[in-house]
Amino acid sequence: MYQSAVLLGCMVSAVTLPESALPGMYVTLFLASFGSMVLGLLVSAIAPNQSVAPLLTILVLVPQVIFGGGYSRLANLKTMEKFLTS
Repeated sequence: MYQSAVLLGCMVSAVTLPESALPGMYVTLFLASFGSMVLGLLVSAIAPNQSVAPLLTILVLVPQVIFGGGYSRLANLKTMEKFLTS
C-alpha cells in the first residue's frame, strides 16, 4: 500500500491530474502491485530451482505485455489524454 501511495505521489507531482481520479488511480496501482507480487510468488513456487525462476518469469511476463496493451498506437494515447482532461 505504501509503494502505491509513493508512486501516486510521484505521478501527481509530475503531471496535473484531476483530484476525482486519485482514489481510482490509487486502487488501480495497489491492485497491479498486489497482482504482480502474487504472480512473482507463484512463479517462484513453480520453479524447481533458483536458476529456472528468471526464465519462467520471462515466459509469464512477455504474453502479459503483448496481450495487455503494453504496445499502443500514438492515436490511442491522444484518446486517453482527452479522457483524463475531461
